[in-house]
Amino acid sequence: MTMLVPEEDMEGKLEIRRTHEREEIKPGEGAMATIVYDNNRYDRRLIPAWGFSCVVTVPDKTILFDTGGDGGILLDNMKKLKETRKAIDHLEV
Repeated sequence: MTMLVPEEDMEGKLEIRRTHEREEIKPGEGAMATIVYDNNRYDRRLIPAWGFSCVVTVPDKTILFDTGGDGGILLDNMKKLKETRKAIDHLEV
């Protein structure tokens, strides 16, 4: 799986680097995906919009899969679902 990881360079500029990690989840370890951005309204609290994003939680790691089409809507929906940006370890686009 290729992941994009934000990090700062020597001058404090934010850059994105790619990783090539292969991680396997064993049966029974548990994984959960929470849809935070979608054009289908499955939760009346959320703002629907074209695109998709979900937060995938596995033991010791939280991954934001895609970001939808509007960052403001994404962050608002994440807040309503109590998914914090600080908890995101990796971004998969």
